[in-house]
Amino acid sequence: MKSIKKGANRPLYTHALDELMAMIEDGTYKIGDRLPSEDELADRFGVSRPTLRRALGYLEAQGVVIRRQGIGTFVSWPSKGSFLGQLERLEPIREMAKKAGLDSQLIEQDISSIKASPELAEAMSVPVGQIVTSNKIVEAVDGKPTFYFANYSRPYLFPPDAIRKSSRPQFEVMLESTGYSYTLAELFAIGADEEVAEKLQIDVGTPVFHMIETHLTSTSEILGVSYVYSVTDHFRFYVIRRPMSK
Repeated sequence: MKSIKKGANRPLYTHALDELMAMIEDGTYKIGDRLPSEDELADRFGVSRPTLRRALGYLEAQGVVIRRQGIGTFVSWPSKGSFLGQLERLEPIREMAKKAGLDSQLIEQDISSIKASPELAEAMSVPVGQIVTSNKIVEAVDGKPTFYFANYSRPYLFPPDAIRKSSRPQFEVMLESTGYSYTLAELFAIGADEEVAEKLQIDVGTPVFHMIETHLTSTSEILGVSYVYSVTDHFRFYVIRRPMSK
């Protein structure tokens, strides 16, 4: 039996959900395969059957599995061609693409020091005109531009020269060495403006998924903000919703 520990106020079924998704993404269970019985999975993950059923129910709602009464639960989501991102889980895009068997490449990067505009200054809680580090990135999935990131951070954390010299993504460095604690995200569906359309090689006005992320320390100090734009050919997020506690 594998005992799953609760962490950071996450419901126990979300851990079982992560374990199930990992087994599907790494090819342990492929499309058409029947999953072990609920008793076996519950025992393997160290959770109750109701908890396991909740995780399976979510995957069924997302079309990842199909449950057939009296027969079993089967994988219905292909392991290649697209990949899921769980909004509550912070994970580099390249890592998610790798799990899905897709190739992710950095195809454009522009690093500079800029003066914070009124909008950016408000988002970062800095004075208008203060120097911040700008790191704009375009990532392709299987050769097609899929993500455009406009990252802004405090220069003492990410000096432009340090970013240029580093072989690691800024996201990974932030998670490990800046006092980072959590991210607040605002989600939108918008039409691509000229800049986003050019970066993603799409028509102006094409719908894209847009996320504004604010990265904070445990004392709520803002480390930086990220403006993320993505097309949805290869990528979709999933969100876990649960009833409010009574």
